[in-house]
Amino acid sequence: MNNLKIVCLFMIARGGSKLMHSLLDSHENILSFPRTLNFNKFWKKYQHFQNDPQMLVKNFIEKNQRFFDRKIWGSMN
Repeated sequence: MNNLKIVCLFMIARGGSKLMHSLLDSHENILSFPRTLNFNKFWKKYQHFQNDPQMLVKNFIEKNQRFFDRKIWGSMN
């Protein structure tokens, strides 16, 4: 996990987010989150990990398992 490279793109409403999401979502190496993700709320709570990306990622995955587990995600659709 030391070589972890993450790029985050955030879009606001009416900025072409649906088109961007549809283009990125089909790529096998890209995880595209739906609008139900409130990253700002997560960041306010866990920004103290900003100098420890491994802990930040660990907490993000733990708190948002529905995006990483197809069984959970499938039951929500």
